[in-house]
Amino acid sequence: MNRAAALAAVVVLATPACKKRSETGEALATFRAYQEQMCACRDKTCADRVTADLQRWSDEMARNEREPAPPDETQLKQLQEVGTKLGECLTKLMGQGDAPAPPLVPGTKVRNADEILKRTYDELAGASVTEIQLSYVRADGAVDPTYGVAQIQIGRAKRVTPADDPSRPIGAPVPVDRAAVDDMRAHCPRYTWKDGARAESEGSCISIGTIERPRCSVVEVWKQAIEHGAPAQALAVLALAPANPIINDTQTWSFRVDDAPRDIHFSLDVPDVCAPTLEKPTALPPATGSAVKPNPY
Repeated sequence: MNRAAALAAVVVLATPACKKRSETGEALATFRAYQEQMCACRDKTCADRVTADLQRWSDEMARNEREPAPPDETQLKQLQEVGTKLGECLTKLMGQGDAPAPPLVPGTKVRNADEILKRTYDELAGASVTEIQLSYVRADGAVDPTYGVAQIQIGRAKRVTPADDPSRPIGAPVPVDRAAVDDMRAHCPRYTWKDGARAESEGSCISIGTIERPRCSVVEVWKQAIEHGAPAQALAVLALAPANPIINDTQTWSFRVDDAPRDIHFSLDVPDVCAPTLEKPTALPPATGSAVKPNPY
């Protein structure tokens, strides 16, 4: 899914309270102009161009605004209408049945792990996810506002390993993969969600594999863990590892709860093979994990 729909959720139309209301109106007009450009697109190339322009504008807004104040009621309604229209045009253009995450109202915080993951994948635009770490998540999928942190590393787009040159003599040096060298030197975005707000930094583009859009929701993984004895009121650390042809043929969730003072230690591996629907989850296959000590609560 293209990034534009998620960008509609991130655009900050609010301006600091000390600024004139007219400046907020100008920002709203700019956002509407991007929406109109997107709806005028007829192919993915055009949509990607509008997305890139919208991203640059959004980033510039974020750098310049320190303490944004929410828009007034009229501007808020206009923002929702523009964002919804942008998402509809993008979905129709991409021809995909799964609608992008709805736009966020400025100042809204996202604390649900599954929504964070959905928004991340909705805005990839050809890039990839190489690392997912969700720390201190509740059984209902909420990232704890005090302790919780969701970290997601973005990588380069998938690429095909260059084929061997049939004319190369056996034993001769193998040409250097320039794309791999570029990945070693390059920096890719790293998103960190804390208390519902997302911050962006940079991490390495090198990865051991690509993590596809999860089939199992965080809530479903938690359900599987509880069935195996995990304390339902705990805060868990979850990570999703990419498939490894040598070890397994599917990406796998790791689930862990550790509380040394209470002598509670639980871990579970859950294959990411759920049915692709969150409304009607199906039973997961048997998973491996350590036994949990009796719950003292």
